[in-house]
Amino acid sequence: MSGFYSKSDVESRIGLIVLNYQTVEDTIECLNSIRKYYENLTIVVVDNHSLKEKMDVLSAYLEKSENIYLLQLDQNYGFAKGFNKGISFLRKKGFSYIACSNNDILFQSEGILESLLDTQRMYHAAILGPSIYNLNGISQNPCYTSRLTKRDATFLLFQTSLPVIFLKLVLPSSVLSYLDKLVQKRQNPGICALPKNAPCEVYSLHGAFILFAPPFFEKNVGFDDYTFLYGEELILSEMMVRQGLSEYYDPRVRILHKEDRTSDFVWGGQKKLEPYLIARRSMKYWYSHYFKKNLTKIRNE
Repeated sequence: MSGFYSKSDVESRIGLIVLNYQTVEDTIECLNSIRKYYENLTIVVVDNHSLKEKMDVLSAYLEKSENIYLLQLDQNYGFAKGFNKGISFLRKKGFSYIACSNNDILFQSEGILESLLDTQRMYHAAILGPSIYNLNGISQNPCYTSRLTKRDATFLLFQTSLPVIFLKLVLPSSVLSYLDKLVQKRQNPGICALPKNAPCEVYSLHGAFILFAPPFFEKNVGFDDYTFLYGEELILSEMMVRQGLSEYYDPRVRILHKEDRTSDFVWGGQKKLEPYLIARRSMKYWYSHYFKKNLTKIRNE
């Protein structure tokens, strides 16, 4: 895709973080897919304290790679804190454009980062994201086209209530999958109306791959690191609302999301109480510390 920025512009301006925990095969596949299109891009792999045998494999791969740094953390800090470690590292190296990527993301075409930079130049966005598709060809981006109403936010919070968590633990996976699809249609009805070939402003981008731009770092140092996992996208969105900044979705370029391989490794691919409780804690924090406070502020203006 032709545009204002070249590949060399991308490689000199953007630093990219890949968050790793245990699933090093995915991380290596992710890095190979990025390196196929951006040989000289500065990349940081942040490892959330993986097992030694996993790290031996990753370290052996990285020894043969240039411009890829490894940050080994002393414990599993989760999503937000893990990425913040990488953001701090790249900021000290002078980067003001920083991409944060899950390790189960694959680049499958050229021009992805160039297009995002073009979009940022045109709209002065703080956060940007490409089209993201899962292995079934289902679009995952954006999470929400417009800001949630109080009713929708309350409904979202209700989904992590203890009675609902209990139902999720006992209902068959097929039933849960069907219910999730119904909920997604209810929560994001505007997604079908998005332009197919032009960037547009949205409320909340999918966190599997996002690009932070200079306007973001003028007011923030990174993610709100209160959460361990889940809810980071919504918290970011409310941060942008509070600060008068914008998120832009670029459908002209797409990446593949293999989806939740790390979660499957951690939880064994089984229904367990702990991830639901972690999600509940994150969503309660988002609602009380961000959504509710912003709603009150908007009403008083």
